[in-house]
Amino acid sequence: MALFHRTTGEKSTNRLEKSVISPIALGSATGISVACFFLMGGYDAYEVFFTNEIQTVPAWVHLITVPIGRVPWPTSWVLLSFITLLSAIWAKNQLSGRWWLMVFSVPMLWELWSGQIEWLPVLG
Repeated sequence: MALFHRTTGEKSTNRLEKSVISPIALGSATGISVACFFLMGGYDAYEVFFTNEIQTVPAWVHLITVPIGRVPWPTSWVLLSFITLLSAIWAKNQLSGRWWLMVFSVPMLWELWSGQIEWLPVLG
């Protein structure tokens, strides 16, 4: 599948051009993640993914989330939010389009607020 170069409109087969995250997207992801320090959210992350008390997710998910959960709360939620945003921005860049429409959408903000792990299926 040929890709189009963003500035010249010519076809490009270099997938690296689409995989780079812009500094504005990185700054937005950092800002939203830091805002998690001041919010009272992340219930799903705290109760389901960072502890082993409720086992309603596949075991392989705990291989990824339990090490993040070893970081003190709420820093672990901030780290999970940052990973979620970076993976979503990366996936949106692969599909082309405006990343900020996806990042500031209500479903994405709800995912961050509740501490969900939909970034794992997004990465494939």
